Amino acid sequence: MPIADFVIESDAVYTGLADAPAKGCVAVKGNKIIAVCGSDEVRSFVGAETKTCSFGNNLVMPGFIDAHTHFCIGAGLMSENYVDLSSCKSAEECALLIKDHYDRHPGLGHILGWGWFLMHWDIKANPDKTVLDRYVPDIPVYTFSVDGHTSWLNSKALEACGFTPETPVRYGEIQVGADGGLTGILMENEAQTKPNENAFLCTEEDYEKMFAYAARSGITSLTDLSVAPKLGQEPKAYGMLASLKAAGRLTARMHLYPSLGDDGNFTVAWGIREKYQAPDLMFGGLKQFVDGTTSQYTSPLLEPYSDRPEETGWSYYPEEYYMEVVPKANREGFSLKVHAIGDKAVRMILDAYEASYRQNDLSGVRNCVEHIESIHPSDIERFKELGVIASVQPAHLPLDAGEKAIRIGEERARYQWPFKSLLDAGATLAFGTDYPVYLLDPMHGIHAAVTRSYLDGAPVGSDHGESIPLKSALDAYTKGSAFSLNREDEIGTLEAGKLADIVVLSGNLFDMEPQGYLEVEPLLTVMDGKVVYEKEARL
Repeated sequence: MPIADFVIESDAVYTGLADAPAKGCVAVKGNKIIAVCGSDEVRSFVGAETKTCSFGNNLVMPGFIDAHTHFCIGAGLMSENYVDLSSCKSAEECALLIKDHYDRHPGLGHILGWGWFLMHWDIKANPDKTVLDRYVPDIPVYTFSVDGHTSWLNSKALEACGFTPETPVRYGEIQVGADGGLTGILMENEAQTKPNENAFLCTEEDYEKMFAYAARSGITSLTDLSVAPKLGQEPKAYGMLASLKAAGRLTARMHLYPSLGDDGNFTVAWGIREKYQAPDLMFGGLKQFVDGTTSQYTSPLLEPYSDRPEETGWSYYPEEYYMEVVPKANREGFSLKVHAIGDKAVRMILDAYEASYRQNDLSGVRNCVEHIESIHPSDIERFKELGVIASVQPAHLPLDAGEKAIRIGEERARYQWPFKSLLDAGATLAFGTDYPVYLLDPMHGIHAAVTRSYLDGAPVGSDHGESIPLKSALDAYTKGSAFSLNREDEIGTLEAGKLADIVVLSGNLFDMEPQGYLEVEPLLTVMDGKVVYEKEARL
């Protein structure tokens, strides 16, 4: 009988296999769980050197798995260049915050602002470079909307990117004003490729801060989804992650999703897949976009926008591209995560997945639709039929601030973030945050999924019956996300033989009102059998 290195005891152990937590113990040796059992049975796993810690009625559960982040972009928010613009109600407020930061940090080479959102502004119109120029004219200022799909630059940043009114963009827009000059507004990923390269200049220290943030959030597995439209070479960020791994400084499992690209050439992707296959730094699949966001009318809809009847949105590529490249990628064994927000975008990628389903053996592939902020009800059952995973971010619901009801109307908003409808249809849900679009804290997403409310408890929009039970939310954040990463045999539940990725929370979610979830925090995070976060030293 193996002797455990440590044992975690609690009156509330949630394995993910039962409907509710129960009194029990989790025994760990090395990087594996060797037993999940009662107090009597665990004695045979306890030796003289075994550490045992009892957590009362605090919930012990599998470590959280964030199925959708932009980790390498988010690390930029750990640098001293970063300014938080999420509280701003106007362009002027943004500029004043940036000016204050600039004055307090002399010598910065550029400023990175993140988090402004037109739906929170008093005047809901895109700003102009002149507002930024008025306050910070002498260094580049790169600011990004909260969803990351629109950026607002000053003149120095436009110059540093080499943009002119004639700069070509196939998908997206480098906005030109009525006077023929650049406004400073860029939309969608090709237009933002150069600003991203210039603004998010991260160090290994920034990456370590990101991992520490994940650990204290109870997250033991993460993803990094590409924001680039092309894949001409291995992203530089991967080398930095590899360096941290070599130094033993990864405290969460990282799953890499570089770009699917636009030409069906997988040469670079093959190399990345072969290179990154470690349990804590692993190639996961490929990422692509169908659309942008409904907030900026860059998502295609099956019917026109309610507040702009002449507009139906657009997709990054024509439907033929997805119908050709998606089956080809699956044939090469690549799992796909594809961004689709508008109801037409969701249908387009489901059509491409269906084409692949009919052409390929997909038993080793995990295809996901990312976001699904709106959907036609006739497409909901297709997730189960095609074996497609609904990879969604519940904390986006309160972040939306009523935007969907305005953009697509109340009738179609019935199916905004349709978690319960998807579950009822037999779909697998995988939860994430889309960090840095939203905080890494899983409690916010669980609260939103269970209550369909803002942080203060006020309901978000109309009640369409799309809230889900706590168990479903926890499972989506653990075993559902593990399934999306094709790692359900290793992580996502507490079982003997699985990797020891465990979190202990500061309360029992099953014994409290949902509003109380927001007060809960991790007491202990264990990844690969190692304590990577401990609020108070106990193990």
